[in-house]
Amino acid sequence: MLRGAIHGNLEVSFNDCGKDWESAVAQFSAYYDAIEERLNDRCFADRRIECAARWDDDQIEVSICDHGQGFDFLFQTKKPSARGAFGRGLQIINAVANSVEISQGGRRITMIFTR
Repeated sequence: MLRGAIHGNLEVSFNDCGKDWESAVAQFSAYYDAIEERLNDRCFADRRIECAARWDDDQIEVSICDHGQGFDFLFQTKKPSARGAFGRGLQIINAVANSVEISQGGRRITMIFTR
């Protein structure tokens, strides 16, 4: 849900931190400044995250949808493994969920977990 709030609803992205500590600190600082700026803008701050869950004896289905621009999920799923502080979310989800569907132009993710 955090990804949907920050990258989706607030439309804040995080670029590579760079190779040295000083550039990484500057990038993190700019990232959090951008989040704070968007949270103070009602156009972005009023957007909501929709979360729904259904379950039975065999599985749990969780669906999360943001109201941002979406993202190119086909490109994201083909990227090599991320090694930085960000960028591993879809890889982790795909590793632990039994089924993952991304829809609505990258704005909705539906995950199924079986017992």
